[in-house]
Amino acid sequence: MTSPPTALLAFLRRAAARRGGRRRPATIEESRRRHRRNARLARRALGVSGAVVRSRAPRGLWFLPPGVPGPAGDAGPCVLYLHGGGYVMGSPASHALAASRLAESLRRPVLAARYRLAPEHPFPAALEDARAALDGLLAGRRDPADVLAFGESAGGGLALATLLETRRCGGPTVGGLVCVAPWVRLRGSGSGLSGWARAYAGDADPADPRISPLEGPLDGLPPTQVHVGGADFLFEEGMALAERLERAGVSVELHRWPGAFHGFHHYPLPEAGRVYRSVARFAAGLGAGRGSAER
Repeated sequence: MTSPPTALLAFLRRAAARRGGRRRPATIEESRRRHRRNARLARRALGVSGAVVRSRAPRGLWFLPPGVPGPAGDAGPCVLYLHGGGYVMGSPASHALAASRLAESLRRPVLAARYRLAPEHPFPAALEDARAALDGLLAGRRDPADVLAFGESAGGGLALATLLETRRCGGPTVGGLVCVAPWVRLRGSGSGLSGWARAYAGDADPADPRISPLEGPLDGLPPTQVHVGGADFLFEEGMALAERLERAGVSVELHRWPGAFHGFHHYPLPEAGRVYRSVARFAAGLGAGRGSAER
């Protein structure tokens, strides 16, 4: 049997060849169909560990690691997971592998929140839904310090915007934030993302910090871990975010993964396992008074 890295490289080469033969960019609906198909194939091939429980309030899916009861109810440590997909595609179900792997690595329940997608629901719909999910997690007896916010790609920008908007409105600060390949600056996005950026921003200014959180003040955020891949088209944004956070006095832990492409942590690669282990160490160390570090 071909090893996962070799099979993965072969798959990526075929995908790149198909993209190179296209005469036009894929439409949002075409991207959605391809994304759903690939997610189904991945779940079928790799499986989801632990239990999955539908949640109505907050809206989404709870992913419970094996041996951990739940859902978490209104108390105890948990993770708020915001999926990627350029604000135009994706769902808790399509990102079940990442959410379940996160739950298993951290030994914590993970709420993969459902948020509305553009262009049908442009800004501020996703931000409103993400804030509602966070408010729901904090509505009971749960200590805000017990919540870790985790976002990838567009979800990373949304997680950051959610915490900034919560702070602006006088809400509590969660225990920590993890951003993997975050999309945090929609203004001036490259041609491959410009259509999605326009779809999400709608009639709003894409430089609004609630849309492009890198454009706003970042002080007062909790300890933050940032992961960037060396071959990721969002590499510069991730690096800029880490730098801006450090300048704002936020405790930052930066992980650079040489040669890693966008979304590599979804694949059965050794580097992906190291990402989840580093997130587990970060979550375990929150509140220990660590300073800024780079690995």
